[in-house]
Amino acid sequence: MNEFEREVGKTFQQYRDARVASLVFLHPPMRVGGMMGKQPCFVQTGKAPFDVAGIYYDKAGTAIGLELKQTADHETSLPIVGPDKKGNGLQYHQLAALVEVHQAGGVALALWNNGGEVGLLTGDAIQLAKIQYDASLKAEQAGKEITRGSRSILWGMFKPVKDGHGGAPLWLPASPVDKRKKAA
Repeated sequence: MNEFEREVGKTFQQYRDARVASLVFLHPPMRVGGMMGKQPCFVQTGKAPFDVAGIYYDKAGTAIGLELKQTADHETSLPIVGPDKKGNGLQYHQLAALVEVHQAGGVALALWNNGGEVGLLTGDAIQLAKIQYDASLKAEQAGKEITRGSRSILWGMFKPVKDGHGGAPLWLPASPVDKRKKAA
């Protein structure tokens, strides 16, 4: 767990105490792969869909899915790493899982510490990024030219996040159910 993930983790209790949401880090599935003496050795057998899951304390119990990213230097965009490929950036399976949360009525988010500046990407922008990426894959398979920028998310798409008490980023937007209730 890196420093940024620890800082975000500190907000979990703040959101719980304020009766906003309950949040937990997700871990990849594991199985016992053998023994070292009397201690089991674990082997990772899959991938976590994203870094953080939770629910809002609203009447609907709205689901939350969050992916955390960090880069040491300020970058102009966050790369999307293709299916079955390795690299730094938002993995395609993470992007797809967040889109599923968004399409199911939950709140999908990506929080990026971009060289010390923290930004938040919400569900609609995440869904758009996947649509653009999928279109680039189809174009590539058809032998067409890939649209520039279709395999990354521009920093300008992320909304700035303010620091809260203790310097931890206050990143979680208000519950969409609470927003609808106020609008009615």
